[in-house]
Amino acid sequence: MEKDQPTVLTRTRRLTVALAAGVGIFLDFHGDPGFYFTYFTILTNMGIGVWFLGAALAGRSFEMASAWRLALTVYGLVTMAVYWVLLAPTHHPQGWSFVANLLLHVAVPLAMAFEDLRFPWPKVGANAPWGVLLFPVVYCVFSLVRGELTGWYPYFFLNKDKVGGWGTVALYCVGLLAVFIAVGFGWRALVHFRQRKATAM
Repeated sequence: MEKDQPTVLTRTRRLTVALAAGVGIFLDFHGDPGFYFTYFTILTNMGIGVWFLGAALAGRSFEMASAWRLALTVYGLVTMAVYWVLLAPTHHPQGWSFVANLLLHVAVPLAMAFEDLRFPWPKVGANAPWGVLLFPVVYCVFSLVRGELTGWYPYFFLNKDKVGGWGTVALYCVGLLAVFIAVGFGWRALVHFRQRKATAM
């Protein structure tokens, strides 16, 4: 079992990741804050950054927040996958934007995943990954409603005018929600398997 309070090395690593999330957002920031801070990637990295900061300062109470950790890990992994599969082919950042891109779409999400594997958390129920869907569903509805009101969408696949209508938007949304479900259940199983293996040793 881990000690109640993290070691100096653990605190330092967590503070570094929290700083990396903040730096990534700072370097990437552009446009109207009211729009910028509605990107799923930015919200996810903000959440991960807050978790790492809290875990560095509060220790065990944050480490044991398994449902939150599960959600943040899933959001980070899906964000990374969606970016590199759907968005990266047409997005070619340069200079500091390139650094920010690596922080937000690789380093910070992977740090959350590795932290999840490194530090055990209490078992969550078999149906807990369904709860991971709550934020993506709310986010999707919010983005679509706001897009209809403002004409601006955070991602092309939410814009019916760019993908060929509401039917295609619905397919994208359903497909992404299916990915969240698959990653959620898969990640829960992986973490629990690792913990059982570690306990048996």
